[in-house]
Amino acid sequence: MLAGIKVNDLAAMKEAAQKIHELGARAVLVKGGHLSRGSADILFDGEKFFEWKNRLKPREFHGTGCALASAIAANLSRGTSLPQAVERARAYLTRCMKNARKGKGRAWLLDFPPA
Repeated sequence: MLAGIKVNDLAAMKEAAQKIHELGARAVLVKGGHLSRGSADILFDGEKFFEWKNRLKPREFHGTGCALASAIAANLSRGTSLPQAVERARAYLTRCMKNARKGKGRAWLLDFPPA
């Protein structure tokens, strides 16, 4: 919505990241978990793109966005570079999803493993 375009593939994710950057964001992370194929996360730091491929999970999760954002912020507070903070946060989120509790239709990220 922020970019004003439909984001349904990697090219659109990159375009959306650039458009959001133009609005004033220093860096933009576009999550691709909603894509049906070719899922990836795209980080644009204003100069270059970083891309991480996603493995599609067999179930839906609740709380992944908040957990990811918090883990990125925690890594940045430690002085980690932005790309490395995203990479570490994604690894942490994967561990969270492995420990998620099953709910009615979705798994809930309630048990957070140590970073």
